[in-house]
Amino acid sequence: MPDRSCSVGDCSRPTRSARAELCNTHYFRVRRTGSTGPAEIWDRQRKPCAMDDCDEQAAGYGYCNRHYLRVRSHGDPTYVTPRTGETASRWRGDAVGYHGAHDRVRDNRGSASRFACIGCGQAALHWAYDHADPDELLDPEGPYSAKVEHYQPMCVPCHKRFDLARIATQRSAG
Repeated sequence: MPDRSCSVGDCSRPTRSARAELCNTHYFRVRRTGSTGPAEIWDRQRKPCAMDDCDEQAAGYGYCNRHYLRVRSHGDPTYVTPRTGETASRWRGDAVGYHGAHDRVRDNRGSASRFACIGCGQAALHWAYDHADPDELLDPEGPYSAKVEHYQPMCVPCHKRFDLARIATQRSAG
């Protein structure tokens, strides 16, 4: 059976069924409005984001989802929420946890692998707490500091030796 096209003007879409004379779009347009309307069907092609150098497709007001949410929240599609430092929305000051303190060091000073180990001069891998902070904080993971300046770059063997020596000193002292 040959495919039949819609009976509305220049519409070349296939009909809904063998007995129908209208395509889906014109059929539902008749049900909704009582008229088939024009043969043209709204172009649902998504346009690119209105921001230069953005390859995403537009979602709202001509912007992609990311830029649209920035416009809706801040009124500016170029606004970027600070993720680190005291201006960050999740900044907790000295109430930071063990992992948050280490993240803070990495955010402020970069990866420890960019530095030489203070013990042997090899490439460092960890930021090690120096235990010199008078306001030392305790966590089940171990002692730590909320202050960035109390961390030193160390390789794994030097960090391990440093921690074991500190533990041995604590045991012998008390």
